[in-house]
Amino acid sequence: MSLHEEANLTAPPPARRKLGLALLVIAAAQLMIVLDGTIVTVALPSIQNALRMAESDLNWVLTSYALAFGGLTVRPPTGWSDGLALTFDAVAAVLLIIFVLIQRRGTTPMLPPTVLADRGRLGANLVMFLMGGGMLATFYFLTLYMQVIKGYAPMLTGLAYLPFAIGIGIGAGAVGPPMLARTSDRTVTMTGLLLAAVGMAWFSLLTPDQNALTVLLPAQLAAGIGLGLVTVAVTIAGVRGVADQDTGIASGLINTTQQIGGALGLAVLAAIATAAAQIQPTGTPAPDALTQGYTTGILAGGALYLAAVLVAALTLKRRTDQAA
Repeated sequence: MSLHEEANLTAPPPARRKLGLALLVIAAAQLMIVLDGTIVTVALPSIQNALRMAESDLNWVLTSYALAFGGLTVRPPTGWSDGLALTFDAVAAVLLIIFVLIQRRGTTPMLPPTVLADRGRLGANLVMFLMGGGMLATFYFLTLYMQVIKGYAPMLTGLAYLPFAIGIGIGAGAVGPPMLARTSDRTVTMTGLLLAAVGMAWFSLLTPDQNALTVLLPAQLAAGIGLGLVTVAVTIAGVRGVADQDTGIASGLINTTQQIGGALGLAVLAAIATAAAQIQPTGTPAPDALTQGYTTGILAGGALYLAAVLVAALTLKRRTDQAA
């Protein structure tokens, strides 16, 4: 056998090389989205001081950013029953209905109905929606804990997030592809969500007086690996089976649902955290009350991950179904 023939036998198939490159691009893109959101989150205390904002209004900074990223408009921070907010809600609902009607009648719709007609693709977007809510809220609460409770400088806060970024890279780039080669998107997604939920439960152990890094570093690594697994599996599930000309639309929809889920989830979880801090017994030191609120919000984010596990179990396809 010639050296040329031996090299051809040992070289990976072209399709597999392209798949590996695609997964690497997905992992890198997700990492950049996470870092982008983290930078905004780390700046929240500085934004609060510069604009003299109440801490209860800070979540609207992230909500505005995430919704603008996702292509929507944000509700004003004056309450869910504010007249102006309700007016905008009504207008948005009418415009959404008109948009759907126009899209259904058009010959070249922006979002072809077939993209979400498949149960697996619909489930992938729902999973990403719920995951986005838990993930953005986690950054929000951890940043406030590190800077408000522990007094970390912005630079140290940013460095403290490195285990999360490393975990994302490990999950999406190193662990996810081999798992996807051996099992289904459904299994990988559920495994990642459960691991991320464990990380959220780990964050709930934070207290004002402890060495926070003993909790932050391992919990972020666990959550990061889990979310990395989810990202790569759900992204593939979200585009599987679509027509070639709709692949870009299906991929963009996955990113959009993550951003919208992050914005809406943060609004809800921030309200839960605020309520948890306010119901602490009279005389509770402020750092303890605030930390209780932050960890309660994080646990509620973990509940979103568990809800996403149920969605994945009911909608994503088993390996035998994927091969069919």
